[in-house]
Amino acid sequence: MNKSIINGKSVTVSCMAFGKCSESCPVQIDIMESLKIYKDYLDGNTKILKKIDEMQSAGKPVDCIECGACSSCCQGRIDVKRFIRELAMMQSCGRLIPSAYGRKKELVG
Repeated sequence: MNKSIINGKSVTVSCMAFGKCSESCPVQIDIMESLKIYKDYLDGNTKILKKIDEMQSAGKPVDCIECGACSSCCQGRIDVKRFIRELAMMQSCGRLIPSAYGRKKELVG
C-alpha cells in the first residue's frame, strides 16, 4: 500500500498492477503509468507532470471520457476514475501549479 500526504491528509494509492483498468479504457490511457505519476506527484515531485506528455499510450488523462470502465474492473477497488480526473485537471492547468510553491505565476490564455 502506498500512502502520500497532501494538504495534511493521507491519500492511499494502492495499485495491485493487474492491468485490467488499462485494458478496459476505451481511449487507451495507460492507467497504471498514470497512477504512478499521480502518486509521485503526491509524494512531492511536481516536475513529474511533464511525464504525462511523454506517455507512449494513445490516450492521456485529459482524454478520459469518465465512463468508469477502469474503476468497475479494478480488483483493488480503487476509484481509478477519480484519480485520472484529478490527474487530468493537473495536466490541464500544470502551468499554474508551481505558483502554489512560491514561484511566479504564469499567464494563461
